[in-house]
Amino acid sequence: MQIYNLLLGNHLTFQVQLCLCMSLDLPQIHCCLYQRSCPYGWTQHGARCFLFVNSGKNWDSAEHHCRILGGHLASFHSYSELNFLRHLVYTGAWSFRNTWVGGTDRGHVIWRWTDGSWYNYNRWYPGEPNNWFGREECMEINFRGRN
Repeated sequence: MQIYNLLLGNHLTFQVQLCLCMSLDLPQIHCCLYQRSCPYGWTQHGARCFLFVNSGKNWDSAEHHCRILGGHLASFHSYSELNFLRHLVYTGAWSFRNTWVGGTDRGHVIWRWTDGSWYNYNRWYPGEPNNWFGREECMEINFRGRN
């Protein structure tokens, strides 16, 4: 699977898509009495919690919404994590809908994740990223049914 980056120029900020939020960490374990778990409605994957938000937002609004919930747009660091996120979208939307994740190269020469984690994913679709006309700054998954 590959991923595309997506246009988000000044004239395209009205574009809305679904988004995937990710909390930074699971709650701390205190002694051995409490289980680590995600908040209600979130899905645990490894040591992180994810929430599929089934409402249209532009990338900036999606990141802001996730921050209000205590996280960021989702990051992924392996093919299996991307597949998990795609499955989460499919389960929530009953299709592989275009969905914002936390990758951006806005104001930078290189891609980075909004959660501050190391950007190490490199299985892009051939020819991507290409920063089409200098306007591709934000990342989505499930672009045109391909990744």
